[in-house]
Amino acid sequence: MVRRRHIENVDESLDLRRKQNQQLCEQIVRRAGWLAGRDRDIALGYFDRGMNAAEIGSMLRIDPRCVRRRIKHIVSRLRDPRCAYVVSHRNSWSAQRRAVAEALFVEGHSMREVSVTLGISLHVVRKYRDAIEIMAQADREPARISRAWQNAEGVRA
Repeated sequence: MVRRRHIENVDESLDLRRKQNQQLCEQIVRRAGWLAGRDRDIALGYFDRGMNAAEIGSMLRIDPRCVRRRIKHIVSRLRDPRCAYVVSHRNSWSAQRRAVAEALFVEGHSMREVSVTLGISLHVVRKYRDAIEIMAQADREPARISRAWQNAEGVRA
């Protein structure tokens, strides 16, 4: 059985045959600390140590094609603003919300995998995901004064 991870926005423009942008490499190396296990080894091997997919594959005993695919998935996860939001806010959340958020946005598991792993319903996982996505989006957008407040204060936009 082949496990497929659901990633919404895999960056297909990332060309692993070419040298990567220095700024991208530094960002991925900094954020690789958020990852665990093989994903961290793959990210650091490729972006910090300059290893290619074949070298990483032989070191971890993984097919180089799988390594290349995982690099793209890792990059898309680590560059996702939702991942950064989860890492910066997770300590203030309940244990269950933190576990769901880390599994979905940092580790890149599907909702169904998270549901089975944590022993909670898919509905609960979906509710946590939706709430986190809304909070992350609100965190990125600048605060606006509503029209009701503008009218009450006599401010015109």
